[in-house]
Amino acid sequence: MLKEELEEGIVIPIQQDQVKWWNHTFLIKKPNGTWRKILDASKLNKEIEKLHFKIHELVEVQYLANEMDYATSLDLKSAFHYITVSPNSIPYVAFNFNNNNYAYKATSFGTKYSPIFFAEAIKLILRQIRIHSEIKILDYCDDILLIHQDKQTLKTQTMEIIRTLEQFRWTISTEKCETVPKQIITFLGQIWNLKEINIRMSEERRLKMIQTLKDWCNVIYKNKSVKIRQLAALIVKLNFLRPQIKEASLYLMELDKAKSLALKTESWDGITIVNRTVIRELKQWIRRIGDNQPESLINKTITCMLTTDTSPQGWGATLIYENQIELIQHDCWSEKEAEMTSNAKEIKAIYYGLLRFEQVFEKMQDQAILVRSDNTTAVYDIGKWKAKESLIERIKQVFYLMKRLQLQIITIHIPGKLNTTIDSLSRLCRSGDYTLKDGMIQMIGKTWNYMPQIEIFATQFNKIISNNVTVVFNDLGTHFHNAFTYKWSNVKLYLRPPIIVLNRVLQKMKYDKAKGIIIAPIWPGQSWYTRLKNLSIKFLFLGQSDRILEMGQKMKDKDQKLPPSNVGAFLLDLSQSQEEICQ
Repeated sequence: MLKEELEEGIVIPIQQDQVKWWNHTFLIKKPNGTWRKILDASKLNKEIEKLHFKIHELVEVQYLANEMDYATSLDLKSAFHYITVSPNSIPYVAFNFNNNNYAYKATSFGTKYSPIFFAEAIKLILRQIRIHSEIKILDYCDDILLIHQDKQTLKTQTMEIIRTLEQFRWTISTEKCETVPKQIITFLGQIWNLKEINIRMSEERRLKMIQTLKDWCNVIYKNKSVKIRQLAALIVKLNFLRPQIKEASLYLMELDKAKSLALKTESWDGITIVNRTVIRELKQWIRRIGDNQPESLINKTITCMLTTDTSPQGWGATLIYENQIELIQHDCWSEKEAEMTSNAKEIKAIYYGLLRFEQVFEKMQDQAILVRSDNTTAVYDIGKWKAKESLIERIKQVFYLMKRLQLQIITIHIPGKLNTTIDSLSRLCRSGDYTLKDGMIQMIGKTWNYMPQIEIFATQFNKIISNNVTVVFNDLGTHFHNAFTYKWSNVKLYLRPPIIVLNRVLQKMKYDKAKGIIIAPIWPGQSWYTRLKNLSIKFLFLGQSDRILEMGQKMKDKDQKLPPSNVGAFLLDLSQSQEEICQ
């Protein structure tokens, strides 16, 4: 392997007096039986400044894929090795083998910045591909998922994308690629079903994970020492299953505790003996992974809103169903419940609210419910399905009830009086605190003979249509609050969404079969722009943002800037199928 790296220029000989940092190197076996050479740069990484970087999450597939889409996948071979190390950095990635000194000339596996450098490099290429392609693209390190509704288009453009990548000297690992468009495809060890929009583990990963967990149970039961890094790696592997196993954090409590306890007395390179209490948690994982039930990735329509509150004496809950009927439930705490902490009471109130309205929820199975609470802990813990040890059983109660009722829960924080604090979505609204200048929407409507009836993502200060919907709860000047909780069908919309929710907006419009005008920056290369362009039936170039848009007061107060570049108007009509529109 070293010989191959020397021949390919990945590794070069180096004089000892040139070396500034020595690193260990070792081999790990890959699933296909071949070996991967790793540079152990753990000590070097401690000396390198931290750099914040966000990798794409697998759940983003749900915002890109539509029911009955097709997908292909690509895998880049030895991807990191195609990025050259700066000459000044080469002396820091040196290692010794058989009394000979070598250093990496290409980026190696093991250094902190390797994934970041690779992601930035591939992002530039994928941006250009998006500009010249209709394909929706999700990249996860060196794995790439391609999505399109037309099978033949996807097949053709997949091959074109492969040729483009090869022109940039990337090597495609053909044996790992899925180049024939499928509606059920394996990607990163997960089976993505685009017919039904759900996800489950591949059989290979399921069996491998179960065996790994059984091996850990055996090691822990025999009180054998394990490396802290191995324990941390197990937690990462289990966390990776979160898109399918939403409650993953509820079964990582003992594992996280064991890792934290070990790090109090040892370094990351140390060893520890894991407490046997972890075995129970591992067995829960074995059962859950063994079931391998598909998890839906569809964001269901919110059809009702549950609001709860507590006092030292009892709890109360109201349920607004289909924006019309308001139901009320309340009760006193039992003697034991009265001794619970305020956070535990708030979570219990949500549980009781769901339980008492069970008959209503049974009629609306497979729907979503908006849960509102003025307790931030309850909102966060249920929203993320994670909690501190003292609250974990309360959260599990809510989760199991939700699964039994076949509901999807969305939580949101509201202030006690509904007008003092805003919920998390309002931050998205602030990031889009701008509006079209006077006369622009009238000009657009006249050009297309299409006048919107209601404005989405407006506030009482920047609205240009009297009927409007916001995402903030403290904006009392709007007709409706929280835009995503209402159906968008059967009305002509005007939308000016914050950039970071555009994919979600398009998914919502598609699901509700809505029609409307969207104002958005013209940013080719962005995943949402490709989708917006494909879904729109008309487009109108408006011009530079500073000439078209007017900043809101919040943007001025925070000294924020308008989105750069040009702005366009896009007309979408998803109330009909594409075939009907063409006819």
